[in-house]
Amino acid sequence: MTLKIIKIDGMEYTLVDADGKKYQLTLRFFDLEEQLFPGDMIKFHPNLLDKNYVEYSTSYIFGGLEKPYGRKITSKDNVDCIAIKTIDKVVYLKRFFG
Repeated sequence: MTLKIIKIDGMEYTLVDADGKKYQLTLRFFDLEEQLFPGDMIKFHPNLLDKNYVEYSTSYIFGGLEKPYGRKITSKDNVDCIAIKTIDKVVYLKRFFG
């Protein structure tokens, strides 16, 4: 599910989906060289936004795919993998734990 960033206040992000539904998430990024701005897009696995998902949260930490702090990512469709799309680049990160 792709969400558009509409507001950033520190680590507090307000995002909106294609249907206009708003999401308030606390997001922290490591290994991200680009600064994010309103209008940038983040593609989440739908489970990460589903309140019924056992690992659902409103606060997530993401970092480089090669880092040891999360599960091994073998597919861009993995529940723990996100894609950040800025004006000129797409960056993949994984969810960190602990």
